Amino acid sequence: MAEIENSESMENQLLLVATVLGAKEPKGALADKMREFDRMLNEDYAKFASMETTFTNDAGALKELLEIQSELKKVSQFPMLFTKNIVAVAGGFSSGKSSLLNTFFADSQMRLSVDMNPKTAIPTFVVPASSTKVTAYTPDGRQGDIPPRIFSKIDHALIERLKFNLTSIMPYVTVSAPFNGDTSSLSNICFVDTPGYDAAGKGSSGDRFITSDSLMNASSIIWCVSVESGDIRQDDLNFLNDALDSGDKKIYIVCTKSDRRTPSDVQNVMRRISETLDDEGIDIEGISAITVQGGRLTETEFEDFGTTLLGFLEKQNKVSVNTVARCKELTDRVSKVFSMYESSIQKDIEKCERKKQIVAERKREFNKRVSEIERRYRDVEIDFDIDFSGIFEDRTETDKTNLDMAARIRDSMCSIIRAVFPKLECPKCGKRIDNDSPFCVHCGASVFGDTHRKCPKCGIPIDDDTAFCPSCGTKIN
Repeated sequence: MAEIENSESMENQLLLVATVLGAKEPKGALADKMREFDRMLNEDYAKFASMETTFTNDAGALKELLEIQSELKKVSQFPMLFTKNIVAVAGGFSSGKSSLLNTFFADSQMRLSVDMNPKTAIPTFVVPASSTKVTAYTPDGRQGDIPPRIFSKIDHALIERLKFNLTSIMPYVTVSAPFNGDTSSLSNICFVDTPGYDAAGKGSSGDRFITSDSLMNASSIIWCVSVESGDIRQDDLNFLNDALDSGDKKIYIVCTKSDRRTPSDVQNVMRRISETLDDEGIDIEGISAITVQGGRLTETEFEDFGTTLLGFLEKQNKVSVNTVARCKELTDRVSKVFSMYESSIQKDIEKCERKKQIVAERKREFNKRVSEIERRYRDVEIDFDIDFSGIFEDRTETDKTNLDMAARIRDSMCSIIRAVFPKLECPKCGKRIDNDSPFCVHCGASVFGDTHRKCPKCGIPIDDDTAFCPSCGTKIN
C-alpha cells in the first residue's frame, strides 16, 4: 500500500511540475496590451531614465513601476480579481477554511485540499463559473491548467518533496467552478482561500505573509475559528487588527466543527468570541457556527446576531465594484511617478533660467563698464569681449525634450492600463463610460464614486475618522 501511495505521490509531483514548466503565454488583446506595457517599461522608460539626470531616485521610481506592472498582469490574466468583491477566507491551521469553501462547489470532482496538516500552501482565488477549471499562474505571466485531482494534493509536504520553492514559480492559483444552489447567486464575489498559520510554528513565515497580504487586499473577511478553541486567539486578533488598519473591512466570524460540542457550548463559545472582539474594538457583521458533513453545510445562528453566513455573502454580492476607481488607482500611481520626474526637470529648467538671467545681467554690467571707459577715454576703443556661454551648461532644450518624453510615456502607460481593465462602468447607472471621462455622460454621476462619507441614517457628510454621527448619533461602521 505504501508503495502505491509513494508511486501516486511521485506521479502527482511530476504532473504538477510539468504543468508549471509547460505553462504558456496568454493570447489575445489583453495579452498584447500587457506586452506593450512591458516593452514601454523595459525600453522607453529605461531610455528616458538613462537620459534624464536631474531626478535622483530612479531606483524608487522603477520599483513603483514594477509593482504597477505586477498588478496590471493580474488584471490582464484574471480580470475577475479586479471586477469582483474579494472575500478572504482565513484562520489558523485546521480551522475549516477549505472545508467551508468545498461546500460551495456543485462539481463533486472539485475539492480544495483538506487535512489536519497545513494544506493551503498557495493562495487560491475561487469564483463561480459554468464549468470547472484550475489555472496556475507563473510570475512572468504564463498560465497552465492543473487537473483538479492533482490540485487537491498540493500541500506543504508535496512542496518539501519537490526540493525547491514551488511558490516562487507558481505564486497563486485560480479556481472557476459551478457553485451549488445555495451559493450559485454569488456571481459578484471572488473568494481567497489563504494559507493557515500557527503560533506553534507549523507552516512557514511565508504563509503568515501571504495571509496578511490577502487580508489587506480583501474588501471582506470570513474568519474561521474552531469551537474547540473555546475563544478567538490573540494571533487571530492581531491579524484582524492589521487588516483593519489597511482599510475598511467587513468581518464575519464562522465557528467551525460545531458538531464536536453541545449546542449550548457552541452558543457560549460564540458569545465569548463576540465579547472578546467587542473588547478589542473589532466590529463584526455577524457570527455563526457551522458543521460540514458529507460535503454539506449546516449553520447555527448566534442568538445575539440575526445574520447568517449566506446572508452576509448575499449582502457583499450586492455591493457594486467600482472598476473605474480601481483603474484610477493604477493610473494615479503612474502619474505620480512621472510627476516626480516632471517636477525635478521643471526645477532644473527654472534653475537654468535663473542662471541665464544672472549671466545676462553680468554681461550687461560688463558692457556698461566698457562703454563708460570708452566715453572717458574718447581716443580709446576697447575691442574686448567675454564669452559667457561656457560659464554653465544650459540644459533647457534637453530638459524640455525629457519633459515631452515623460508625458508621452505616462500617457501611453495610462492608456494601456485603461484598455486592460475589462469593463469601465458608471458605478451608479452601470452604463459603459469613456475611459477619460470623470463623469458619466448618461446620469452625470462621478465615475470615481462619492469620495465623501455620509451618515447611513441622516445622510449628512462626515469625516473619515468619525465614529458617531454628530447630527443624529448613529454609529458609523
